[in-house]
Amino acid sequence: MNTRAPFRTILVGLALGVLLALLLAPQSRWFVRYQLALVGLTVEMPPSGPSSMNDQTPRVAAAHPDDYQMQLAAQPGGDSRGQYVAYLRTLTPRFGNNPSLYANLLRYEIGNGTDKQGVYLDRPEESELEDPAGRTRRSPATPSPAALAAFDADAAQGEHLDPSNAYFPLMRAVGLFAARRDAEGLAAVQRASTKPIWNEYVSDETNGRLRLADAAYGHAPSLSRVAITAAALYPQYAPLRAVARRATVSAVRAEQSGDPAHGMSIRRALMQDGDLMRVQAQVYIGNLVGIAISAIARSRPGGSEAVKRPQPFDGDQWARMRLEAFTRYARQAGFPDDAARAEAQYAAGETVRRMVSKSLDHSIFSPQSVNWLAAGWIGGTLALVSAFWLLVLGGVGALLSRLPSVRGRQPLPSVARWGAATAIVFAASIAIYSTASQLGNGEISMYAMFLLAVMVVGGLPAGTLVLLRGGEQGRQKAAAFARVFGVTALMLMGVTLVAAWQTRGILQFVQVQSGISGLSGGGEQGSQTSPLIAGLIAVGIGLIVPAVLAIALSIRARKRRVPASAALASGFQRVALPLACLLIIGYGAAVLGTLREEQRMDNGLRQMISHEGRYYASLAGAAWPGPA
Repeated sequence: MNTRAPFRTILVGLALGVLLALLLAPQSRWFVRYQLALVGLTVEMPPSGPSSMNDQTPRVAAAHPDDYQMQLAAQPGGDSRGQYVAYLRTLTPRFGNNPSLYANLLRYEIGNGTDKQGVYLDRPEESELEDPAGRTRRSPATPSPAALAAFDADAAQGEHLDPSNAYFPLMRAVGLFAARRDAEGLAAVQRASTKPIWNEYVSDETNGRLRLADAAYGHAPSLSRVAITAAALYPQYAPLRAVARRATVSAVRAEQSGDPAHGMSIRRALMQDGDLMRVQAQVYIGNLVGIAISAIARSRPGGSEAVKRPQPFDGDQWARMRLEAFTRYARQAGFPDDAARAEAQYAAGETVRRMVSKSLDHSIFSPQSVNWLAAGWIGGTLALVSAFWLLVLGGVGALLSRLPSVRGRQPLPSVARWGAATAIVFAASIAIYSTASQLGNGEISMYAMFLLAVMVVGGLPAGTLVLLRGGEQGRQKAAAFARVFGVTALMLMGVTLVAAWQTRGILQFVQVQSGISGLSGGGEQGSQTSPLIAGLIAVGIGLIVPAVLAIALSIRARKRRVPASAALASGFQRVALPLACLLIIGYGAAVLGTLREEQRMDNGLRQMISHEGRYYASLAGAAWPGPA
């Protein structure tokens, strides 16, 4: 009794059932569709990051004109902050009553003193905290009056719309100090310290980008969503630190002039602003800047001389010494509550740093998390690549098995073997030339082009002439050579094109994984493999199963003294389909594990967007430190 047919039927049924179940289940449908796109079996290609969303962004944004988050994230083109600011101003007729619009405008209106664009705070007095003579060493730079006026108007409007939010008056202080309106800047710092909320509205842009991607392409892998999230910019933090330095200089000067109460009121306001940021800023860098602002406010207590950190002391020891100097001054000057508050803020900041340091290895940005999830994605993709090529080769084997020469196990004529070998060299030369050109390797591409030129200009015409001189028999051999060469070359070129298409998808995914690993410090500089090489290697690995099968069939044919063409054709016809089915069944099992990791990373991403610090605290099994 022949059990092969029922066995094959069961395998095919199981494989089809696994694929259908994965495609029908809502939890896995998006995953399989995306991987089919990576393999090149569908045309759709969801985004890998912000740059790959540009083609669909205008269409999706136009379909949601009243969706603020989508409109915020839908900058139509250009990479400069100035272009983005200009785009955001076009949203004011529709969203002018939303404080988030002005918060994001302020964020992107920040420039730097190097290119003299936007609003920046470049006051030489800031260096007085470390070096009293530093203020004479640089020429001051001031933003343009138009930029300052627009910035001040946006900050004022934001504060009007969201009067409980300390972000707007503290950002307004940036522009006021930059315009040398120092009294108003100090008043803004004081006003910010009375607010109970710190909200920069940075999550609106991130959520808008994610929702644009979902609307354009459907659900995307969490690695792509992490890449989109990581693309957010936070230019506002450098000038906020500069505000703290400039305001502290005013406190130092007040204390030197005999007004310690005024000096301490400035320091107290800055410490409160910093503590509010440390507790409520949604991104961890904002929490760190809040800690830094509180530390800056403790500089040069009582107007003492600026002292640089002594060489034997590390950063932690120096910070502790500066804290002790401040608390000692505060208690002696009659401000014991401020001394106690400074100690509590310092302790909270140290707790935050320890907590986050402990949690980083378990976060969604950790190399372990990124690489583990990427391995699941790439492994599943390679299983589909192998199954695809096995099915293709099985079909080719079934067609070749119908040829009389293959069915009769007759060896190929020498002219046919030469034609196939020449076609293989020809197609391989084209593939090598194309790959080397993409990699920018001129030497290898030159050698490949030289080999092609020799074949096309010399080898093929010369061989054809030799065959044609053999009379009727020679013409028949020339015709057979041409047929075998043409058919083989076309088949191999088709394989190359499909492999290149598959490389495109895998390349995109490898680029995302490499980018996130770089953000998380997962690789050393200069040690990372080129994404294109990685994509080519991935496709090559996907072809290992068919290649190993072909080698095994060839060895078996040699031992049995059977023509290799017949053995390969009949072998792929018999074995390729069952192997492809087993790969698909294994793929289905692997998908379940990868989806669990996807869910974990998606949950972490949502928590991180909401409040990155509290996300790290949850990983550490602790509560995020509240106000000091």
